[in-house]
Amino acid sequence: MFSISSYQINAQDIKGSWKGTLNVQGTELPILFHISEKEGVYTTTMDSPSQGATDIPMDKTTYQDGALTITLAQAGIKYVATLKEDKITGTFYQSGYEFPLIMKLEKKE
Repeated sequence: MFSISSYQINAQDIKGSWKGTLNVQGTELPILFHISEKEGVYTTTMDSPSQGATDIPMDKTTYQDGALTITLAQAGIKYVATLKEDKITGTFYQSGYEFPLIMKLEKKE
C-alpha cells in the first residue's frame, strides 16, 4: 500500500506556470513561478509583476516526492512547499522574513 501512495505523489506534475500572492505588511504582491523540466532537471523563472520584474532565473529547483524547493541565493529567496492536487502550499523566505504562499496552476507546460 505504501508504494502505491508514493507512486501517486511522484506522478504529480509540477511543470507549468504557478501564481500566488504574497501579503507583505498589508501589500499584496503577485508572484509567478514558471517551472520546466528537461531530462529530469527542473528549472524555474520568477515574475513579480507589481515590481516590474519578469523572467528572473532561479538558482536551483528541486522536486521529489511532492516536495518543492526553489532558491535564488543572490536575493536571499527560498520557497519550500508541497504539491497536493492542484495547488502548491508552502513558505516563501526572503532575507530573514517568511511568508505563507499558496500557488495555483495558471498554465500547464
